[in-house]
Amino acid sequence: MSRRLAACALLLAPVLPGQTVRTIVDNGPTSNRYDIVILGDGYRDVEQARFDADCMTFAAALFQKEPYRTFSRYFNVHTVFRPSRESGADHPDANPPIVRDTVYDATYNTGGTARCLYIRNTSQALADAALAPANEGRVLVLVNDPRYGGCASTFAVSYNGTSMTEVQIHEMGHSVGGLADEYWNAGQRWNGGEPGEPNATANSSGSKWSHWLGSNGIGAFQGCRYCEFGLWRPHDNCLMRNLGRPHCAVCSEALVLRTHRSAIAIDQPQPAATTVSVPRPSRQTFSFTNLAPQSSNAAITWRLDGVQVASATTSYALDSTAVSVGRHQLEVEVLDRTPFVRHDPTGLLRQVHRWTVDVTDARPDLVVTAFAPSATSFAAGGAIDLATTVRNAGTAAAPAHEVAHFLSADQVLGSDDVYLGSVSVGALQPNQSASPGRTAVRIPAFVQPGTWYLGAAADFAGAVGESDEGNNAHLVPVQIGQPACGPVLELRDPMLWPKDHKTLHLASLLPFAQPTVTSRCTPGDTYLIVWGASGRSPGTPIGGYVVPLNLDPLSELSLSFRGPFASFIGALDAQGIGRASFPLVGVPYVGDLDTDLAAVVFAGSDWRVLGVTGAVGLALRQ
Repeated sequence: MSRRLAACALLLAPVLPGQTVRTIVDNGPTSNRYDIVILGDGYRDVEQARFDADCMTFAAALFQKEPYRTFSRYFNVHTVFRPSRESGADHPDANPPIVRDTVYDATYNTGGTARCLYIRNTSQALADAALAPANEGRVLVLVNDPRYGGCASTFAVSYNGTSMTEVQIHEMGHSVGGLADEYWNAGQRWNGGEPGEPNATANSSGSKWSHWLGSNGIGAFQGCRYCEFGLWRPHDNCLMRNLGRPHCAVCSEALVLRTHRSAIAIDQPQPAATTVSVPRPSRQTFSFTNLAPQSSNAAITWRLDGVQVASATTSYALDSTAVSVGRHQLEVEVLDRTPFVRHDPTGLLRQVHRWTVDVTDARPDLVVTAFAPSATSFAAGGAIDLATTVRNAGTAAAPAHEVAHFLSADQVLGSDDVYLGSVSVGALQPNQSASPGRTAVRIPAFVQPGTWYLGAAADFAGAVGESDEGNNAHLVPVQIGQPACGPVLELRDPMLWPKDHKTLHLASLLPFAQPTVTSRCTPGDTYLIVWGASGRSPGTPIGGYVVPLNLDPLSELSLSFRGPFASFIGALDAQGIGRASFPLVGVPYVGDLDTDLAAVVFAGSDWRVLGVTGAVGLALRQ
């Protein structure tokens, strides 16, 4: 089959149904929480209420089980529901075998163990989990099947029957706590070295958990990790051996330490910035919310330049007149003395937050004093010139900074505005002005016609501490008209900082791009976005046009329209706009890669090509 015919066949393939994302336990910002995501498999669209109820039942049970109960404020729980076409899971060991069409392809008898229930479509599960506010790899899957079962690896999977909560909490012991199973197969003997799990040892003395020996029922009991002989567990009958039991002290300690790798007691420190400018004369209060449970008897200590200045409270007021002008280091330390942990070899329970404090006698004040576009009426998709003048109205020198240009639907600069680029301004002495020259910008084609505000904002990134942060922007009303028919492909770029919208850093938690197709004259027709890394020339012919991409394996991957490419095909809305999202999760690649995106617009009825866009570069970097 030719590449062109293959692409057309993919266009006609069924698309996965949409998903619903919810947060059912919200204890605070995901930046400092242990975020759990629950997916559902084998739930049809009419069974979403059952999925929601199962999730709530599990969450309620989880936070009644120690140590989750004591440290409940450290957790958020999110759910992502994508319906399956059929209920249940595969039963390959049934006679005859049972096969269900489910979104994550859950199956019993994984690895030949009848009760081992796990999923096979892990790429789709990873992509869906990434739709939650955060997940950090803590992903659970509830399977809508009454047959007892569960297993854990990358995902913690369990059935949703009567023992669902206990099975899932047990499986979380593996995926979250790195714990071993503490049951065994008769006659099996361990012949390896020391296991890596904290609750299994090849040493019959139990020295691995010597700090717990003789208390809380902790000893050395032979039999665990599927071996009857040669391995010892810390407790005779822990949840990692039998359901309905509590976690033993050794397992609880491991779970608490793992939790503290993602969330610490020092929550929502204020100021949020880690570098703070404090002018004389003033007082600056530093504070935080203490997540450590009351039973932890946490010790709080504040230090300025390494010298203790206060203790026991969650706030400290710095008097700028009591310290010298210049840079200082302020830190707060919280030592969580929870009884759940007796051995903390890497110091996870001793947590520190630091601020760099610049005490000054004066501060700069950057103001855009003049801002003149070359026109105040123009079409979307066109280019105009901008002239900007910035003055330092403060009493201290301002370092070099960036002036951002943007479009706003109102007169308030916000993250939903459209970024147009920036221009550099050098260092400015007090009362000094600078005009970096006229700058050409292009107005995106996806901008809706009407009245907008074209603006310039000095130091939008907030890199310069100023005496007045509220006077950095200057806006001019403009009229924007309809663009040409198109089509045009652009990367939508909201006013988030730092700006790097044409580069995806894959080491970040969720690298994300927003390719947007604009074809004003063909609303309701179909757009298709293609991705490639083999250059733009000679391109790929299609329907009398040439797509400026050379097709390659990445192109075939993007034309699967699965996972991160689910929105690479769709219908243009009433304004002729198609908005795609591109979360690069689970996409294989090796090394830094320069890629391109291009789009094709088809007539919705007969797949006749109406036009192709130019290519847009997208760099992938570590």
